[in-house]
Amino acid sequence: MQGWFHLGGTAMVPAATPMFSVLLVDDDEKILDIFSRFLESKGCRVRVATGGHEAVQAAREHPVDLVMMDVRMPDMDGLAAFRQIRQAAPAVPIVLMTGYSAREDLQQLIQAGEVEYLHKPVTLDQLAKLVDRLASERRT
Repeated sequence: MQGWFHLGGTAMVPAATPMFSVLLVDDDEKILDIFSRFLESKGCRVRVATGGHEAVQAAREHPVDLVMMDVRMPDMDGLAAFRQIRQAAPAVPIVLMTGYSAREDLQQLIQAGEVEYLHKPVTLDQLAKLVDRLASERRT
């Protein structure tokens, strides 16, 4: 289809819309590199942060369309960062990622519809579908 960016699998983002911006937060720099290169190759603007404190600062200084954040990080866990980012940017979708079982406090946030959750390892197809869905929701 002309005028669309294929994000992998069946997911697509319209090329005519303003650039979709993503803040990726993970203490694993390999994940940041793979995800950011993938999203940038599909037309997204990407910012990265390697910890919770850096993520909170980035979210306050540079508005984004999506925050994708690891739950377990050494300086500030993803839930603490989530709460601070949510105060600074209440409308921004936040997706938490973890390779561990969802803690009770995370489960409560998921059930309340305040946050989305992806279990690691997150595939590029999952990432593409997520960004496609959120970009579509942003346009409506």
